[in-house]
Amino acid sequence: MKNKLWTFGCSFTESLKSMYEQDLKNGQASTFIDYYKYMGNSFPPMWSELLAEKLNLELENKGVGGSSNYTILSSFIQNLKNFKENDLIIIQWTSSLRFRICDYKLNEFRDLLPMNIDEPKVRKYFPFMQNRERGIWFTELVEYSHFIIEYCKSKNIKLMFWSLDNKLNFELSNDIKDYFIYSPIGNNIEIGHDPYISSKTNQSKIKQETNHKIDDEHYGKYGNYYMCEILNINYNRLYNFR
Repeated sequence: MKNKLWTFGCSFTESLKSMYEQDLKNGQASTFIDYYKYMGNSFPPMWSELLAEKLNLELENKGVGGSSNYTILSSFIQNLKNFKENDLIIIQWTSSLRFRICDYKLNEFRDLLPMNIDEPKVRKYFPFMQNRERGIWFTELVEYSHFIIEYCKSKNIKLMFWSLDNKLNFELSNDIKDYFIYSPIGNNIEIGHDPYISSKTNQSKIKQETNHKIDDEHYGKYGNYYMCEILNINYNRLYNFR
């Protein structure tokens, strides 16, 4: 029986196909629908699919677009009973500006994103989003990461983290930093830039790949390929060459 690759995160982890199907179901226009048509009614494989094939693992992708870090952690906890020894878990932390509130009518949590600030129901939470720009909020992620590391160690489960919010890198202690992937392009990327795929790398994102015909920051065909290679390099650094 194969071990599994478990992936947790936001829309940079959820598959393009899954987000496309959700938008199609909701009858809303989206860049994922446009990209599907641009690619000849198909999607290129995600980094998670490529990596699972490369490592001969069965993929369990738990990424959900629009998630906050609270939701990502909650998803990890909900799956604790399903992890097996020698599985690989990859957690992609998202922006610390995101948080969640309780929807009393539906009795469920709702993630709030800065990009939705123009919605009347979201606008009133703008001061809270501004507050979350302070570096102390990264302390939460450091604590979450430390807990997950200790759990995975106790169960002999392999683990890697990554985050597009590269401000987080400045808050990591040495005992945690080793589990965060680094890019072969180096660590001198400016804050606010993609810390894994250089801005000089052409066609890594959908908008670059489509010559800006589709204005979307997610990884396209080449970006997913590059991310798979970066993750594989770090996997070997952590687990094959010790």
